[in-house]
Amino acid sequence: MTVSRSSGGNVKGYNLGAWLPAAIIAAVMTSGTAQAQGFGQLSTAHAMDRRTADVGGFFGVFENSKVVFGQYRRGLFEQGDGGIQFGIIDPDGGSAGIAIGADLKFTLMTTRQSDPFDLAIDARTAFFNLDQFTLLQFGGSVVVSRDYPLTGNRAITPYGAVNLRVDGASYDNHVERMGYMARAQATNGGTDTNFNIGAVGGVKWDASELLDIFGEAILDDQLGVILGVNFKI
Repeated sequence: MTVSRSSGGNVKGYNLGAWLPAAIIAAVMTSGTAQAQGFGQLSTAHAMDRRTADVGGFFGVFENSKVVFGQYRRGLFEQGDGGIQFGIIDPDGGSAGIAIGADLKFTLMTTRQSDPFDLAIDARTAFFNLDQFTLLQFGGSVVVSRDYPLTGNRAITPYGAVNLRVDGASYDNHVERMGYMARAQATNGGTDTNFNIGAVGGVKWDASELLDIFGEAILDDQLGVILGVNFKI
């Protein structure tokens, strides 16, 4: 990436890298969206080391629903990792359902190679099966993050992600707005396919050599918060 230089030749990219994650988080708060990302982001733009793995547990609270899920994530190659998510979603006024997801992330820029921040693209898919309603999502996210070192070889990492996706919903019969996923309504069954934009702002804290703590704000039709931990295995 090319960054501007002063007349003395000094690179001015550091300030860009320091402020861009916060700027992205602030900017996406103004975006209007329809259906939410079911599992948030829960991964920074930095790729995990190859053959390392994490397993985590997360709890999300949204305006009209709650979700509990786990994630297994593994470094797959030098600049990429992937994750699998599985959980249960409980919409207010409806029966609990199953949520399944997967993603594959590629890091394009990294501070380890003197870039001012980490940048990645993350291909994502998710499937939600609820009473009288199913939703299938395909899309991808642009993820930006930067590590800020703390004492004891720890770091705190703010990150932001903008997600572009196609949501395909199938209704058995009349369905009211269910949780943070469904905005469209259908009568006597039917399907609904939409292109949507979602956003996430989060922070990862390296609490110890074996534990990472995540917190995320989901900025969508149904606002929500996801909190959880990752164990390094």
